[in-house]
This record gives sequence, structure tokens and C-alpha cells, in this order.
Amino acid sequence: MSLKIFSLLVAVLLLNSCKQGCTESEATNFNPDAKKDDGSCYYEGCMDSLATNYWPLADTDDGSCEYESQLHVGVYIIQDSIHGGILPFEYSHREYEIVVEQHPDFPENLVITNFANIFSISAQQETVAEVEGSSFILSQQNVVSQDQNLEEYVILNGLGTLTDEGLLMDFEFLNGFGEAFSGSGTGIRVEPIE
Repeated sequence: MSLKIFSLLVAVLLLNSCKQGCTESEATNFNPDAKKDDGSCYYEGCMDSLATNYWPLADTDDGSCEYESQLHVGVYIIQDSIHGGILPFEYSHREYEIVVEQHPDFPENLVITNFANIFSISAQQETVAEVEGSSFILSQQNVVSQDQNLEEYVILNGLGTLTDEGLLMDFEFLNGFGEAFSGSGTGIRVEPIE
């Protein structure tokens, strides 16, 4: 009888000492008491390779992804000059406001409202810019005003540099009559957007 009790105690001790669980210390569900890995490990983190905090080991997205574009969101006051047209002219020292937001579907990109002030401010057209580090790039895109005129302009290209305090930009566009314009400007961020 005592041999049976002894065998039972040894079996209980062995089972308790062989506790199974996740033994990988980087895993979200790491169990420091586990002695044997049971294959249950999972890793929560950012799974988007375009994010600045991408974690290649992550197999469960935890919504923590961060993007360069988030650093540049805000309202900017722009001063620029443009020139061009069929009868060449130049507008100097234009001042207007743009709003820079993170793209809702592609968070690595920016949406810029009123870029280059090519419509009246009430039109509130939007352009999409790709962010690469501290630079933004607008590739060719058609922009239609949202007012009653439904004017269409073509952004040929735009590029700029973003800093904590402001931006520098160069741009080219065609108006609804096919006239080409180009310009450059600087901006100061006056209001961050949370």
C-alpha cells in the first residue's frame, strides 16, 4: 500500500514539475512557471511593415502601429508665390491655410486640404501625399472643387519637407484651361490636430 502512495506522490510531483505553457519570453502570453512549451505562444504588436514600430514577430495586431505621417498632422499658415499661365504673371506673398491630416485608409499617407490654394477656400479640395521620412510627395492627381463650379485642376507634382514647426514646398499644377503654374512656399504649423 505504501508503494502505491509513494508512486502516486511521485506522479503528482512529476506532473506539477512538467507544467506546460508558453516558454518564449518575448511572447505576450509568456508563462515563467512553464517548464515545457505547449505551442500556445502568441505575439501582439504592430503588423504593418510601413509603420515605424513594425514588429516582424507579431502575429496578432494590437492596434499600436505608428506612422511618420502622425508627426506632421496640423493646421499650417502658408506663404507662397506662384507664376505661370498663358499670359505669364506672378502672384507674390499669397497667404492661406492648409490642413494636414492622416489618411483614414492609408495611415502612412497624408491628406492635405487646400494644397497650393488652387481653389477658393470654400472649395476645400483634398490631395493625397505620400510621406517618406521628413519629405512628402504629391504625384499627379486630378482635383475637383467641391463648390458649385466643379472646377477641375491637375496637380502635376508637389514635394516638400516637413519639420516639427513647419514645411517647405514646391508644386506644379494645371488649371481648368490647361494653363501651367508653378510655385514654392513655406508654412508654419499653428495648431496640431490630435
